Amino acid sequence: MAVKEVKDILPDGLGVNVIEGWHVVRLDKRALNELGEEKEIWKTLRLLEEPTFLKQTVGYIGAFNNNFLVARVDPDRGSTDQTTVEFPIRDVDTDLNHFYITTTDKIYKCEENRFFPKEDYELKLVESMDKGFKSISITPDHIFLVSQNKVYRLNKHGGIEKEVDLPEALLIRADAENVYVVTEDNRLLIMTPDLEVQAHNTFEGNVKKFEVGPFFIYLLTDKHFNVYTKVSGERIAHVEDAEHYSTFGVGLNHLYFFNEKEKALEAVPKRDLLEAGVGEMPLQVLMEYMLAALMLIEKTTGKKAYIHVKEGHFHLHIGKKVLDFEQFIKYLSKVFPETYYFFYNKGYTRYLLTFGQECNILGSTPEKGKLEIDISQYGDILERNYFVKQNEDLLMETVKEIVQKAE
Repeated sequence: MAVKEVKDILPDGLGVNVIEGWHVVRLDKRALNELGEEKEIWKTLRLLEEPTFLKQTVGYIGAFNNNFLVARVDPDRGSTDQTTVEFPIRDVDTDLNHFYITTTDKIYKCEENRFFPKEDYELKLVESMDKGFKSISITPDHIFLVSQNKVYRLNKHGGIEKEVDLPEALLIRADAENVYVVTEDNRLLIMTPDLEVQAHNTFEGNVKKFEVGPFFIYLLTDKHFNVYTKVSGERIAHVEDAEHYSTFGVGLNHLYFFNEKEKALEAVPKRDLLEAGVGEMPLQVLMEYMLAALMLIEKTTGKKAYIHVKEGHFHLHIGKKVLDFEQFIKYLSKVFPETYYFFYNKGYTRYLLTFGQECNILGSTPEKGKLEIDISQYGDILERNYFVKQNEDLLMETVKEIVQKAE
């Protein structure tokens, strides 16, 4: 694939999705990671407008721009549903099964199978809210929103829970623990969920892209590429003279850049940019964290615990009780922050059953639609996995919270 211009990069569990001109292209991730080859899996037809950024749910990849384009792409085949809307789009974010499409004064919560914004999907915002929306970020419990003059924390129905004055705010990202804001005056703010600043840092240049993953904050400007810790805001990695990178994407163990000089994608192992072992998240370990939680749930309750997927919706089952998968991940990430990646990158949750098969986990088949624990096979996991063993007490407390939430 002769890449001429890439505007955004969005990896998932099996592929790397990029915007090339008026198209979305899916590349084979293994070929890119291991061989540096851009092996095309599919390419969409020419879209109605030129897309500039990608977002994804469990079921779909969304392609948008800051004009009027709304497109939904099937990650397996590249087939596309698209339209143009009557209002300029300012930003989009997702939870596992919804796209939150934001205009200057409205938020549309669109279920991924009923995708296109319309009045029925509009959240009922408070009339007196400060408008001129700039940026949105979704967590399992909240909507965080940057307006012309304020930063808001909303509930999932659009009701105001918290607000602070911050007219210089430009972009926002959030997770289960913190909120991260980039400002027009080149500051990076780390805030509590109550929107109190607890750490900050600065950067140089104009922002090209800003992302947050487990442990780290990633910021690309027209001068540098910076990596910061999520607790203190300390910069721990730095690539100078990064103006030849137009965009990047954050994978589980790789970062993906588009090099405008070389007109090519680059897959960079995180271990090459960060300290050895820092930021690396073997898939087997992530799966073991979830299995350890399921095992402790079963031991605590005496009931079968498993993750079930039906029509793209993931749930945790504890006997006859049910908990949304994103709530399960929210609690589990308090013990193992790496597991929040299954919410941060919904394209990994999409292939959870496939990963289960790769890790030889009982029942992890599309036919059964279950990810369940085989005690006879994984009974030693609490002793075998060092981090599980070290955090067993905290994990037990978290399991009790999960069980209580399910009830």
